[in-house]
Amino acid sequence: VFVCADSSLGHPWRGFGGSFTEASAVIFNRLSDAKQKEVIRSYFDVTSGLGYNLGRVHIGSCDFSMGMWTCGNIDDGDMLLDGFSIARYHQEIIPMIRQAAKVVGAPLTMLASPWTPPPWMKTKQDFKNGGRLRPDCRKAWAE
Repeated sequence: VFVCADSSLGHPWRGFGGSFTEASAVIFNRLSDAKQKEVIRSYFDVTSGLGYNLGRVHIGSCDFSMGMWTCGNIDDGDMLLDGFSIARYHQEIIPMIRQAAKVVGAPLTMLASPWTPPPWMKTKQDFKNGGRLRPDCRKAWAE
């Protein structure tokens, strides 16, 4: 049970939840249908589980992905992001999110957060090993 003694915080409590990562979705999708339902109920069912109502998904790859990737085939210099696609999410992640949404019984609030800009937008042009967002890419990254 979470108790907040200070009512002057001024921030509404939105709920409680966890991440839908590619690695967790790959493992989840290898489970039997019965085990998948058990896992989803244990987290998202308000009566018999934890009652999660929030979910986070990574934009592009993260530290719990099956490799390093971006959303689609975005070419170097594609400031309009014409190659943007969420096709990879349909393979593993979205099926798990859909199962959770059915169990929640209310809207499942989702937050999408990036780990890093695509390498071509960074000063070091690498997924890892540092680098910063190039100033000329700020507008495209914000889109």
